[in-house]
Amino acid sequence: MDLDLHHTYIGDLTIDVIAPGGTSWRIWNRDGGSSNDIQQTFGLPGSGVDADGTWTLEIHDHAGWDQGHLDSWTLRF
Repeated sequence: MDLDLHHTYIGDLTIDVIAPGGTSWRIWNRDGGSSNDIQQTFGLPGSGVDADGTWTLEIHDHAGWDQGHLDSWTLRF
């Protein structure tokens, strides 16, 4: 999975990828401290997960004063 997210304090963020059947993976858990932006490729252990259906990306900002936006995310099977 490729992620291009811009945020002024990535240590505030948790990011989860959720498969169509409800299986989820936390790919970001408030890492990175005061660094800016996440432009990274993540591997997902998708064995036994059906690729068909709607995949969801959930981004939570655990602080209220920094801002950001998601430019893109891409899944490759």
